[in-house]
Amino acid sequence: MENHIMTAEWIGLVEIAILGVTLLTTVGLSLFIALQARRHFRLQHAKEFIARFNAAEMVKVRDAVDRWLSLGGEPGELIEAERTGKAGAVCDAHAVAVRTFINFFQELGVAWKHGTVHRQYTWDLFAGLIAKYWAALLPYCRAQRIAKDRPTLYCDFERLAREMADMDRRRTQLKNPPAPSTEAYLFGYGSLMSPESIARTLGRPVEAHKLKTVWLNGYERGWTVYDTLLFGDKTEGRPSAFLNIRPHAARRCNGIALPVQTADLDGFDRRERNYRRVDVSALISPPLDRPVFTYVGTEPWTQLPAHTVVASKYIALVEGALAHWSPAFREGYHASTPPCHHPSVEGDYTFAPPIAIDKR
Repeated sequence: MENHIMTAEWIGLVEIAILGVTLLTTVGLSLFIALQARRHFRLQHAKEFIARFNAAEMVKVRDAVDRWLSLGGEPGELIEAERTGKAGAVCDAHAVAVRTFINFFQELGVAWKHGTVHRQYTWDLFAGLIAKYWAALLPYCRAQRIAKDRPTLYCDFERLAREMADMDRRRTQLKNPPAPSTEAYLFGYGSLMSPESIARTLGRPVEAHKLKTVWLNGYERGWTVYDTLLFGDKTEGRPSAFLNIRPHAARRCNGIALPVQTADLDGFDRRERNYRRVDVSALISPPLDRPVFTYVGTEPWTQLPAHTVVASKYIALVEGALAHWSPAFREGYHASTPPCHHPSVEGDYTFAPPIAIDKR
């Protein structure tokens, strides 16, 4: 009898164990199916976005946006045209394309925020495009925020670009560890677009293929700083205009990113004696993997005297620098740079004392 009772207890325990295993298996399988279904949904949603992005209509939109950006990407004209309703055909087409393009990435940003797209797959599909276009369209987005008094407008596009840029940097650092000697970039927008002029300051040759063409958002370029020059054998200096940049939320300008070592910066600081070096890393498009510095004119050198001139050799130097780069880069330069209206002076020049610096 006792053996019979023990056998029944063991059978009961085995049945409970089997039921437990069956339940755990069922729950585990259900969870696996649910996770796979969710993953499949997120993958499909990401595929839908890339399908929309590659659709014929969106390709036309992207081409229109790229054309507008290559011409300088001036947001003020588009926003004013939208406000007044007096846009021309080309301007109106650009405005519609830019809004459509930004709204697409805003929708993707919302999906990204709520986890309805597969993040790694989305990164694989779009790579650096999102960070690139956010940086390029940032002046327009900022201007729209001001015009509509909506500080959070397009914030999901911004968040998406920031997080994907972080993924870009992590992936790039894993595949291409940075060279230990390259610690920063200098953004050159005038004579520092010339490899020959850069080499004179560095004291060593410059490999042009290592220079990157980029855009600086939030600044406008103009002939808004001066220095005192001695022309020919003259002993009396003349105030002469040079290119400068000033903060302007709705503008941007293109230029060259030059890889430098920390030790190189002192030489450029001495060269750019009427400028101060500022960090513009967050405003560069496409983003770079190291700090980016540039030079901004300082007082009183930004208050140009009425009799300011410009050295024709400096203009020739800048135009010669542009010849190193693509036609699109040159178009972008001229679209983002007003003409120089100061009288030009021919001949060689030197910088007046107390500091003699060769910017030729």
